[in-house]
Amino acid sequence: MPSVSDMIPVALPEPHRRKVLRETAGLTIRQLATVVGCSHSAIARWEAGDRTPRGDRRKAYAAALAELAALEETP
Repeated sequence: MPSVSDMIPVALPEPHRRKVLRETAGLTIRQLATVVGCSHSAIARWEAGDRTPRGDRRKAYAAALAELAALEETP
């Protein structure tokens, strides 16, 4: 049975910011898709704002983006 925290959507940056984070880190869409465990077309749709990830993929995507944001802030 899912917990209440499993039912609350994980926050994601705005679609444009997602793409900037990936590109600033020097990652291709395919590389990020491998990390998240989805197709490269899913990442492209998420970055374009055409679709929104859900469930475990949303959590994995949010975690990957958080790592990229932390790298961006590191001098």
